[in-house]
Amino acid sequence: MSTEAGPRTFQLVVAATRQLGIGRNGSLPWKLPGDMAYFKDITSKTADTSKKNAVIMGRNTWDSIPPKFRPLRNRVNVVLTRKQVDENDSSSANGGHRASTASDAVRCNSLASAMSLLTSTEYRDQLENIFVIGGGQVYKEAIALPECAVIHMTAIESDIECDTFFPEIDPQRFALWSAAAPRSDNDVKYHFLCYTARNLQGPPQLPTAIASKHEEQQVCWLTRLLTCTRLLTCTRLLTCTDLLTCTCPPMPQLLALTVTSQHVNCYKVILAQVRLTTGTAACSAPHLYAIF
Repeated sequence: MSTEAGPRTFQLVVAATRQLGIGRNGSLPWKLPGDMAYFKDITSKTADTSKKNAVIMGRNTWDSIPPKFRPLRNRVNVVLTRKQVDENDSSSANGGHRASTASDAVRCNSLASAMSLLTSTEYRDQLENIFVIGGGQVYKEAIALPECAVIHMTAIESDIECDTFFPEIDPQRFALWSAAAPRSDNDVKYHFLCYTARNLQGPPQLPTAIASKHEEQQVCWLTRLLTCTRLLTCTRLLTCTDLLTCTCPPMPQLLALTVTSQHVNCYKVILAQVRLTTGTAACSAPHLYAIF
């Protein structure tokens, strides 16, 4: 009898610059405490406290984590490596994966063998979400798979030099689900984006750590969109920055409007009306047209 379940979805977690740079010389060329806390929340927290999440990473990503933080706590750590687990092991036994008691991580020889392990009876009932966390080659392989359901991206508003890059996100496959307000650490501005696969049946199963925050942000953006009088006169769709810095007084008829979560469902109609009003056929702003 097979010990494997059917395919299950997984999510990517990444921080990237404007040019989609994700690292240099095997490490992160920035220090963003807020992003590190965000990463921990996403990959650690679960709705079911009896379960854990799994994080899959390449060997270089594992090596880049300071030893005192390895393995990542309260998560099943899976390291992809072609190296032998020990001198007497070919890493081909047990489907290409073997536990490494020395590092408290599971080593697999491929992404396919990692997913096979995590969907087996040994793990599937213990796990809530599976996250792929790097590096560049692992991201490239993972994002091409149909099981890739969500991309959590920390968009760094900078051109920091990098030698490792995240693959382009195909807009035909992924749509921007939500975005958080911009923030800054060490003079580096960034914000959190969440992309979801367009072929998902129903709402995405987002980690508990971000779902409520994103819902609040969606309402915030919608409020700004509804109350900005510049929509009546602008010749293009507003950008994220326009909305965040807008000081226009609310339109009189909207002064008494109370925006709730249910209004988020109306964003497509609102944006369609904006396009009709302004004569804009397509939005060139990178984050507004799908910001909700």
